[in-house]
Amino acid sequence: MERLAPNSTGKCIQMCPAKEKEMRIRENLIHPLEKVYRSERSELDPAFMVKSYSRSAAGRHEIPTQDLRPGPVLHTTVEYLLGRVAQNSERPWAEVYDFIFDRLRAVRQDMTIQQMDGPEAITLLEYAVRFYIYAEYRLCEEPIDRYDPKINAQHTQECLKQLLSLYSACDSSSKNRVEFESLYLLFNLCQTEALQHYYELPSDIRKDEVLKQTFSICLDYYLRNYIRVLKGLKSKCFTQHPLLLCAFHRNLSQLQMNALRIMAHGFSSKALKYPLHHLADQLWFDDSDACVSVCQFCGLQVQGQEWVVFLKTSFREPEKKIQSVHISGIDSLLCQRPLCKLLLHKDKPIELSVLKQRTDNSCEPRTTTVPPCGVFTEYNQRYESENKTNMCENNMENESVRSETNATFVKKEIKQSVLRKAERFTGESWEEELFTTEDMKIPTT
Repeated sequence: MERLAPNSTGKCIQMCPAKEKEMRIRENLIHPLEKVYRSERSELDPAFMVKSYSRSAAGRHEIPTQDLRPGPVLHTTVEYLLGRVAQNSERPWAEVYDFIFDRLRAVRQDMTIQQMDGPEAITLLEYAVRFYIYAEYRLCEEPIDRYDPKINAQHTQECLKQLLSLYSACDSSSKNRVEFESLYLLFNLCQTEALQHYYELPSDIRKDEVLKQTFSICLDYYLRNYIRVLKGLKSKCFTQHPLLLCAFHRNLSQLQMNALRIMAHGFSSKALKYPLHHLADQLWFDDSDACVSVCQFCGLQVQGQEWVVFLKTSFREPEKKIQSVHISGIDSLLCQRPLCKLLLHKDKPIELSVLKQRTDNSCEPRTTTVPPCGVFTEYNQRYESENKTNMCENNMENESVRSETNATFVKKEIKQSVLRKAERFTGESWEEELFTTEDMKIPTT
């Protein structure tokens, strides 16, 4: 085997190394999603096999470069996984998720071994984060034996932090940075680390309207003004970016329970009856039955499927986490967008004939790290020279070092923002719908 030198690239020009193909075909380890359908039959085409994840052997110091895929091949692989495989309707989507999750992990492993950074790594991590966040929402009702949300959240967090580090270290002007800075805030709702990170961003990034509204949502949640949080998420800023709602959704069940706890103390009275349908609308329950179930789960009394009686003595903390469920408003927004557009921001997925032509190409791989023309046009336009590699490494090493003056400034800014928010902590109207027809419209631009 060949020792891999620092910053060198792999030599595998297909989505799966030749040795792995031979072994898996011989051992009959072909995944059903690696087969293509022709004439109403599933057939094996080695060109569509994708490298699976395998743990590194202990004490292994030599890496065969012929088993590592360079940046352009990794881009094509991820584009195929998220643009084609993710849309498979023949298999349960939990199975589709498991397959893509494993293959994405192998992609990230190849990236780490080759020490990929800059625009090349940024694009791959952006695709991965979108997939993880979308999958967390789509599979939120699946049992634990079919989908583990904790593992998915760990990988999401890891990719998000790597991505934000690359944004900062490489000083890249990625047009998607605002999207992922917003996803990071919503994914880490009410985490002081995320709130501090906002003030460390460049001023031009902080001025973006989407990021400003996202940060406002986070402060409202920090102040426990949960009604304002849910009202703010109904704005066009978020309905036009449904993945932001998916990132927030993981915190929805906790928000609902926190809101019920506050109302149980604030409206505590044996003579007071609260209208159930208003409570369901305001806390994003799809119907009264779902609201009744959660209220009873928290020990609250429901009378005649119409009224809720709030008593602070009857409210109890659930012994286990409330099961997350789909929200019809978010479902509608997601269904209006093709999955390829949602995850890759592309109008249509890569054609299988084009993919096969690329993978069947037996020419020697390029020695430069610039992707072949036509593979990722956007990447080619934004490509920067390899001289930035050392700068990225040095900046990443110093990323965790913060001056005492800056830390004091950040804490002061957060405190002032919290105080400003507290000044407008008022009651909210109970009459608005969750998602109006206008909210559901997709912008024509």
